Amino acid sequence: MKKSNIVLLLSLLPALYSNVIDARAQNYIDLAGSVINLTGRVKLTYGCDFSTYNYQGVPVDIYLAAIHNPIVSDSPSSISDAVSGGAVLIFRPGMRSTYTFTGSFAVPTFSNVVFPPLPPAGSLLIDTVSTNTYDGNYALAAVLTYHGSTDFVRTDGLPVEVSNIFTPFRYRAVVLGQTIHVGDGYDPYMAHWEVPYPDGKVVERTFILDPAPKSTAILRGYYWGTYYTANPVFVNEIFVGYIPGQLNGNYWSRSFFRVPYSFFRHDTNLVTFKCSLYGATGHWDDYMAKGWELFYN
Repeated sequence: MKKSNIVLLLSLLPALYSNVIDARAQNYIDLAGSVINLTGRVKLTYGCDFSTYNYQGVPVDIYLAAIHNPIVSDSPSSISDAVSGGAVLIFRPGMRSTYTFTGSFAVPTFSNVVFPPLPPAGSLLIDTVSTNTYDGNYALAAVLTYHGSTDFVRTDGLPVEVSNIFTPFRYRAVVLGQTIHVGDGYDPYMAHWEVPYPDGKVVERTFILDPAPKSTAILRGYYWGTYYTANPVFVNEIFVGYIPGQLNGNYWSRSFFRVPYSFFRHDTNLVTFKCSLYGATGHWDDYMAKGWELFYN
């Protein structure tokens, strides 16, 4: 997102949030998160305040994060308290993805922002699935530093503003609880696999949904050892997508699919993992899968 675009966005709708800003004059920025539909999209509402910490007209960097299972919510916070909950996922520039906070701020979400004289307010839409911020309870958090430095704009020891807690997806169901090996045979390089010998070229497992999804659901899980991106996954015998290829990479990776709610039914459902032939070699693509879950509303 270009600097000019974010400044324009931040300057929208100031009158709408004036009462919120006046009521929380000690908060140099105010955040609120709300789930806007059943597919996990969240609206972040914000309002700035210059009365105590005047950063109007001064270039600042903004670090926006999502905190999993926070211990502080709807309140200013210290860094130590903000990171004492679950994972702190900081949005990268453009908010296209996140990285996990491990003790330092790598890249600001919005860099070199200059606020206009009138304290701005507005909102942003967040796709929680693509940014990996949807599994459970979250709060949004923001930290402002002066551009090009690590100096916090708010200097009283509470530089983090934390929003209310929200839950993008209400339900979670285990789809594949145990590790499976999809393939046609054993090879010595599989000796260290969790399941060295294959369960078959087609592996089916049942799972229970109560209730059934009312909107697009997220099927997410781990895979190991695929070669090409040609191994299909099915829900109730309907194709949902291919597991990514690893060129025989021996490490666990995670993938997700968006699955229409019409694919599911109340009570017993079926998930199917298949392997495919690759190239003209006549070899089947062996791989493992585990920890597949469904998140839905």
